[in-house]
Amino acid sequence: MIGTQNGILAKLAVEAEKLDEEEEEDDGQKEKLKKVLEVPLNLLGRFHTAPISGIRELDSSTQFITISEDHTMAIWEATNQKQLSLISLTDRPVSLSVSASGRSAFIGTENGAFLIYDVTNRSNPRLVKQMRFFEE
Repeated sequence: MIGTQNGILAKLAVEAEKLDEEEEEDDGQKEKLKKVLEVPLNLLGRFHTAPISGIRELDSSTQFITISEDHTMAIWEATNQKQLSLISLTDRPVSLSVSASGRSAFIGTENGAFLIYDVTNRSNPRLVKQMRFFEE
């Protein structure tokens, strides 16, 4: 999955190559061959109205979370490219992290807010804690 500067989400299907580590070491002095991807980029559509500023996977599931300069956070299902939820934020989000379990999302905003969301219910994330570290 790819999040772009203009709010478009896209999927690039690329087959993985097996690397032969022994061959890789032997060829260490040889020039590496560059490969060009000839796989078309499959645009999934516009879902945010401004650039996406963060994207993280939720656990080892097929779901992921995005934040955008349009002051929103969204949760997605990658297998069918559907938006599961969209949450409006009062400030523009600038940073995003997710707990290892995929149950919590942490968002930092440009105005110094730190938001913690419980995202166990993907269709209805719940704000658990909000802190402000500085005032404008």
